[in-house]
Amino acid sequence: MSLSPTKQLILETMWDLNRPAKAAEVAKAIGVSFPAVMMHMIGLERSHYINGKRGLYELTEEGKSVIDPLHQRNSERLYQEMQKASNLELAGRYEEAAKIYESLKMYEKAGEVRKMAKTQYVISTSFRFEKGGTIIISCPHCGASQPAESKSSQISCKYCGKSYVVPKKILDMI
Repeated sequence: MSLSPTKQLILETMWDLNRPAKAAEVAKAIGVSFPAVMMHMIGLERSHYINGKRGLYELTEEGKSVIDPLHQRNSERLYQEMQKASNLELAGRYEEAAKIYESLKMYEKAGEVRKMAKTQYVISTSFRFEKGGTIIISCPHCGASQPAESKSSQISCKYCGKSYVVPKKILDMI
């Protein structure tokens, strides 16, 4: 049987855990949804690569013999790619991280990372009063100043395009 990248990743993760594990734990470890992992684990169980008892799954000898050569070749590369994607995500380079997750067939994780790029918020911002009662708010990302023109709690900077949240106390003054 040819292993899909997700099935291979599941087996490698179980190999690394070196103990019986729940499907939810494996799903969390590889960043794939629980239903998808469960579906693949059922297939792996039917192929006699894993054995499940009371919700805990472990590699069979047949599973170990299939994964051992694959694990030695690919485990380090997969780990490095996942680490690289995680570091890019932490650095705010979400699109690059999402592309790596997609190359690893981790489409759900790629989608989550892309959502993070769209919902970036910074709560702290500075403001000052101008003559005539106008409130000028400074963008926490680029420092550009712009007048508070509405009572919207989320503002997009006209200069850098990033969004940030304006504290309620400032909005109450408008």
